[in-house]
Amino acid sequence: MRKTMAYMLLLGSALTAMAGNQATPPTPFSDLDTTVTSDRQLIQTTPPPATSSATHAFQASLFPDVSTCPQSDVINGITLSLWGANEQHALSFGLINGSFGHSGGLSVGAVNYTQYYTGLHLGFLNLSTADFIGWQVGGLNYTMDNCSGLQLGFINYAGRMSGVQIGFLNMAPQMNTGLQIGALNLITENRVWFSGTPDQLAPIMVLINWRL
Repeated sequence: MRKTMAYMLLLGSALTAMAGNQATPPTPFSDLDTTVTSDRQLIQTTPPPATSSATHAFQASLFPDVSTCPQSDVINGITLSLWGANEQHALSFGLINGSFGHSGGLSVGAVNYTQYYTGLHLGFLNLSTADFIGWQVGGLNYTMDNCSGLQLGFINYAGRMSGVQIGFLNMAPQMNTGLQIGALNLITENRVWFSGTPDQLAPIMVLINWRL
């Protein structure tokens, strides 16, 4: 009887040890979950493949995504658009003319917007989110950073102006060398009133203001 009890105790200990050492059985679809997780990590950490841009001499566009050329391509020639948006070195005619990167040429439309541009914008609203070299002619001309050339409109704004602003309201927080002609002219960098003449006139002035 004692031997039987001893064998039973040994057998119970062995079964307990085996149960403790046994690996947890895999859950259903565990391999699939690992694959999905791995794929997600790959998608999140891997940058999109670089795409090469082609050049075209002509583009017709209803909208940026509905056009004869993809947005990644460069237009060197003529664009006709209801709303177009490409890097371009072209003559652009449309309701809304958009350009990206370092573009240039002539844009004629109700709205012209760009990043870096060299040339002429003629429209009701002319907007540059970076630097503009040339002429902006319209109702509202706005260059966020550096504008070198001429702004001719009802309201003109340049973050840093080098050139001439002519309009009802002219604003330039900073001005390298320039002249403002209009009803109200603001050059924030002119911190003194008239004492800096002839190099600068005043922070706010009617009819004319300048900084040399």
